[in-house]
Amino acid sequence: EDVGGDGGRGRLKHPLTVGKSNRDLCERVARHLQDHDMMITLGGDHSVAIGTVLGHCKAAGKPPAVIWVDAHADINTPRTTPSGNFHGTPVSFLLKEYENETRAVEGFDWIRPCLGAGDLAFIGLRDVDPPEKEIIEKLGLSAYYMEDVQEYGIDEVLRRCLERLDPNNSRSLHLSFDIDGLDPTLAPATGTPVTDGLSKSQGEYICESLFQTGRLRGVDLVEVNPSLSDRQGVKATISSAIAILEHCVGRTSHL
Repeated sequence: EDVGGDGGRGRLKHPLTVGKSNRDLCERVARHLQDHDMMITLGGDHSVAIGTVLGHCKAAGKPPAVIWVDAHADINTPRTTPSGNFHGTPVSFLLKEYENETRAVEGFDWIRPCLGAGDLAFIGLRDVDPPEKEIIEKLGLSAYYMEDVQEYGIDEVLRRCLERLDPNNSRSLHLSFDIDGLDPTLAPATGTPVTDGLSKSQGEYICESLFQTGRLRGVDLVEVNPSLSDRQGVKATISSAIAILEHCVGRTSHL
């Protein structure tokens, strides 16, 4: 829902609209998770993860462990964003370390960031801005690039992520999966594809493994955009997206 008069304000585009949408989404996710075991959110722009993760945190009463599968880190701050697009910033809006900066954005005075450096891990990175790399290094975030996946294998990368985020196997889990985490041959209908991404089996393995823990409660599948490819590309992207979701809810092929 567009908020009237919400043009560019500062570096970020349409903050009132994005802020209101995420506030509403946060409340809806929180209410749903109070009565149900899992919430799946389909997107759309990855900025929806601001609302979904904060809603998950509100329902659980404590931060979930978040696995962020993406070609991009999405951790630019309102100050460092080169484009002004919110889909490049949602992680910074979730981190307590940047609360003073993000709450100062018009439309976001309601947020209460709930994640710390030990609550989030990236998988599949391959296009990260220099300021984002600085933030990741400064905070000591778990960040696995595709080179790491190729070197260690997806099973070892996921094991390391969960060992750090959830060593006691007791936390609620949240998977935020950008379809561009997959290789563009599998999902071309997306806004910012990057070559040499995750294979279909690697993406499915992540989802299936998290489901098998019995603690996967939040899932975002985002950045699917049928307007950005031809008919064949749309068909491939939708097929990949459906497979990802199926493995988040119990379809098995690896375990």
